[in-house]
Amino acid sequence: MNDEKNELVEKPEETDKENTDENESNNGLILGMCLGLSVGSMIGIMREDMALFTAMGLGIGLCIGAAIDALNRKKKSRSTNSDDDKATDKEEE
Repeated sequence: MNDEKNELVEKPEETDKENTDENESNNGLILGMCLGLSVGSMIGIMREDMALFTAMGLGIGLCIGAAIDALNRKKKSRSTNSDDDKATDKEEE
C-alpha cells in the first residue's frame, strides 16, 4: 500500500520536469519571432512597405529561433550523455 502512494507522488514530479524542458525548448522560437518581427517592422517603416518586411522578418526570425532551439537541444543531449558516461566509468572502477 505504501509503495503505491510513493509511486503516485513521484509521477507528477517527472511530468513537471518534462513540461519544463518543453517550455525551455520553445524559448528560442519565441525569441526569434520577437526579434524578427521587430527588425522587420523597423525596416518596413524605413522602406515604407510594412506588410512585406514584417512578414519577412517574422519568417527569418522563426528560422533563427529554430536553429537556436536545435543548438540548445544538442548541447543538452551532449551534457546528458557525458554525465551518463562519467557515471558508468565510476561504476566500472
